Order: sequence, then C-alpha cells, then structure tokens
Amino acid sequence: MKAHHFAQQGERYEAEKIVRMLIKQDEYKKEPFVAALWSSLTDPSKPLPSTDLIPIDSF
Repeated sequence: MKAHHFAQQGERYEAEKIVRMLIKQDEYKKEPFVAALWSSLTDPSKPLPSTDLIPIDSF
C-alpha cells in the first residue's frame, strides 16, 4: 500500500525500493497486486493497479 502511495506521488524510486523487497522471491507472482505494481513501476506506460487487488478481508 505504501509503495502504491509513493508511486502515485511520483516517488517511483521509493516505490521500487519497497517492491524490490517483496519480489526477492517468486512468491510475489501469486499476489496479483504486487505483480501488477511491479509491472507498472518497470514500465511507466502501464497504469498503477487498483488497490482493489489488495487481499484485505473484512471483519
């Protein structure tokens, strides 16, 4: 969520630092939001993913 916020504010470097920690393992490919965020950070022509992809359970 924080990386997405940084990216929205134009702080792509800060966003990339956070996402790089998450993608060190291939497990990130199972997380649609992280994969889409990384894709948009590495290809600026792609839009940032919707935060609706973040798996948050309602209680």
